[in-house]
Amino acid sequence: MRIRPVGAHALLLDCTEAPPGGATGPDVAAQVEAWRAELWRRREAGELTAVDIVPAATTVLLDGVPDAAATAARIAAWAPRPAAAAATAPQVEVPVTYDGEDLPAVAGHWGVEVPTVVRRLRETQFRVAFCGFAPGFAYLTGLPPELAVPRLPTPRPRV
Repeated sequence: MRIRPVGAHALLLDCTEAPPGGATGPDVAAQVEAWRAELWRRREAGELTAVDIVPAATTVLLDGVPDAAATAARIAAWAPRPAAAAATAPQVEVPVTYDGEDLPAVAGHWGVEVPTVVRRLRETQFRVAFCGFAPGFAYLTGLPPELAVPRLPTPRPRV
């Protein structure tokens, strides 16, 4: 994990650098969650002053730290608890209609029929890793790596 200053009163913890033992790939999401939970715990215990703790795909932003250099030095000496300990949130079922224009492309990429795509997605337990730029847009983790689908060559102007 690498800590970088972001302005005078913020720090960015970058979890993409592999810790000893070599955690990479899907383990980055677990590292982000472990650091988010550790930082929240330390803030609640009075060991950390930060206005906001914002997890993202591979980073955690701490905003509103009074002394960024001193805070970075303290954080560098901490080790987060395993992320699995934080997996006690209640399950929320979200109704989904599977009728998007991407279904045939995903089926083709996976080499299966559309109903199999729907079944696999329905059987996968996803977890909200962080919220995106648009209200209500959550980034999910939990899809097995072998089911990953590449991004579109160009973004759609309308979603």
